[in-house]
Amino acid sequence: MQLNVHLPFSYYMTEDLQNQAPLFQPENALVEAYRDALLREICSLGADLEDCTIDSVFFRGGYMSLLDPTSFAQVMAGIHRSFHLARDVQVSGVLFPGSLNMALASEYRNHHVRTLFFETPSLLARECEKLRLPNALQALDQTLYFMQNFQLPGFSLRLPIGISRRDEGIWTHILGQIRHYQPESIAFFPLRAEIEEHPMFLATCQSLLKEGYVSPAPLLLTRSVEPKWVRYLAADDEVLGVGLGAQTRAEGFKTRNTTDLQRYLKYSGDYRQLITSVEEIQPNAL
Repeated sequence: MQLNVHLPFSYYMTEDLQNQAPLFQPENALVEAYRDALLREICSLGADLEDCTIDSVFFRGGYMSLLDPTSFAQVMAGIHRSFHLARDVQVSGVLFPGSLNMALASEYRNHHVRTLFFETPSLLARECEKLRLPNALQALDQTLYFMQNFQLPGFSLRLPIGISRRDEGIWTHILGQIRHYQPESIAFFPLRAEIEEHPMFLATCQSLLKEGYVSPAPLLLTRSVEPKWVRYLAADDEVLGVGLGAQTRAEGFKTRNTTDLQRYLKYSGDYRQLITSVEEIQPNAL
């Protein structure tokens, strides 16, 4: 089973459209309060899931690097105490370019981090300026250089789609940038509630598929199907979610946590009080 740890933070978005949950500016006090709430929920779940074996941990949303080395170690220790972890457990997550340093890299190595997705608002400087998105390109270059020198595996990109007025020239530039960075995986995500898949976006994906990528799940391209999170995205395997708006799929049911941050922070010590919906999975949906 995969454990999805939801972190509801963003520097430039207010909603996670893939999870229909709010996102917040990552202020230190809020991040620390959320970390403590996560630990309480994980402990609460562990009491009822002693036989659950976790073989993959994915820190979703933004951003795993908001957890400093001590906080990250605390969360991982809580996971180890609460669940049975497979010997070859893999950890992956989403970060913001420029947030990786020696202390975090060492901690990630200690906990078998396999893939790091760097969420880059745009691969074009002029698009960042025009749309007032954070320009993370220089930080992304520095991050790639750091990972190569520190020999960390799994450099990957998380890129938004649904940005208006992207013509053929812009998509050609994006494709060139992807070729330049050579990420192991590329995860696309919607920046707007309603998007139409631009023909040039589809053409860009087709070009990458011809160059060695595969697409095991919608909006995902990868050169390697080895990381365990790929299997959980590509299939309807059981997953356990913790955090604000987290969704769980297990034992024939789908459940969802509250998206009310104050409620989550207050009642995280009892996971039952966090659940806002329960849905039986139909056999043909498995």
